[in-house]
Amino acid sequence: MTDLSSIAAFLGQPAPADALDSYDELERKWGLRLPEDFKDLTLAYGDQSIAGYLTIFGPELYRDGHPESMRDSLEQSRYIPHPILPSDGGMLHWGHTPYSDQLFLVPRPDGRWTVSAWVLSHAEWIDYELTCVEWLRGALAEEVAAEWLPAWDGNFDLE
Repeated sequence: MTDLSSIAAFLGQPAPADALDSYDELERKWGLRLPEDFKDLTLAYGDQSIAGYLTIFGPELYRDGHPESMRDSLEQSRYIPHPILPSDGGMLHWGHTPYSDQLFLVPRPDGRWTVSAWVLSHAEWIDYELTCVEWLRGALAEEVAAEWLPAWDGNFDLE
């Protein structure tokens, strides 16, 4: 289990995850194993918006097919450099901002999945060498170069 205490410092203690909130079906459907830190983070804080600035997809949205339904339009963009799951070898679409910036986890040859972002306002693709938990903690603490995220007002309430 991933240590989420660095995230809880900003977002509060997560609600206990429902035992039914599992990624097993999605992993079977897509024929892959999703990163444990992603699953732990999204079971704890997914399917919510953080202060209206960042939405993290979680089990409910994946079950409803929301990220998957966006795949075709995202893959057709000339700015998105990789296929998106469930396409073979695709990245995992895991969140967005209200400004249509998109967050992805990209599988790396060493087995890690690291954060990449499509920043619409800059028309820029940004790769981070951080896992989703590392990136989110750094973004909330304003320690990660993510000036494209809106300025936080110190209120990280979940919606």
